[in-house]
Amino acid sequence: MDRLDTMWAAQEKFQKNFINLETATFPERVAFLKEILLHLVSEIDEVLDATGVWKQHRLPTEPHHSGLIEELVDLIKYVIAGFVTFDITAEQMFDEFCRKSMVVEARYKWEQLLAKPEDHKIIAVDLDGVLAKYPENWIEFINRELDAEYTLDDFIFGAIQFPDIPRKAYYELKHRFRDLGKESRYVQVFPDAWNFTNTMRERGYKIIILSARPYQKYKRMQSDTVSWMHGFGLAYDAFIWDTEKHTRILSTVPGMEFMVEDSLDIANQVAALGYQVFLRDRPYNQGETHEKVSRVSGLEEILDRW
Repeated sequence: MDRLDTMWAAQEKFQKNFINLETATFPERVAFLKEILLHLVSEIDEVLDATGVWKQHRLPTEPHHSGLIEELVDLIKYVIAGFVTFDITAEQMFDEFCRKSMVVEARYKWEQLLAKPEDHKIIAVDLDGVLAKYPENWIEFINRELDAEYTLDDFIFGAIQFPDIPRKAYYELKHRFRDLGKESRYVQVFPDAWNFTNTMRERGYKIIILSARPYQKYKRMQSDTVSWMHGFGLAYDAFIWDTEKHTRILSTVPGMEFMVEDSLDIANQVAALGYQVFLRDRPYNQGETHEKVSRVSGLEEILDRW
């Protein structure tokens, strides 16, 4: 990190000529960032000019290697300036770079698989409530914040999970829960998740994980979730992120072998279309099931049945 720290320190020293980060308010930092981004756009044009060959309607000129390096360095300086403006350290940037790189590489592999799903035996496994012990971690968070004593029996699957909590307070709690990474980084794993995913992988299946987590709003959620999967050694081959994940998986992989769910409604909907669904038995998913829905107390039962 020494070289990165040196770059950060040099940029921070230079920026003191234009903004006092010790006293700058958040709106002032945002205004300064806007200036940085405008300079960055201008520098991009200078990088292209340094290549000498980027305009199709013009004869190429001799590229300037030294000039190209200098212009690219200017880009880096403005990017670092953005980090420094919001007190983001070199170490934080490095950690996020590694995390983001992992997701980008993983996403590329997901897309390759999903482009030709017919070439594989594919199963779909819901994340929360099947592999991850949600909503247990959400209930624990609510209890700590409200000094309450909710249990899994109080949880209602759907938009209104705890009807007696005022809506404004509920949504504020949900935002904090997600913003702190409680839904993606600190959730517990079911003890049978590792053996189930890795055994299905050994049997030749490709595993697509389904999640409705709002990763587009909470930017770190996707990378944190992938890190969580890797941290527990859970085998998987692709992710589908969608609030209508059950519809998306069926349109993407019409030849899916089976699905594992914890939502009674989703299980019945998918089964009604002719697919085998295993429903992980939970207090909140009791009710009548379609004939192609099989309740299981644990994932090991699926290994015995399939």
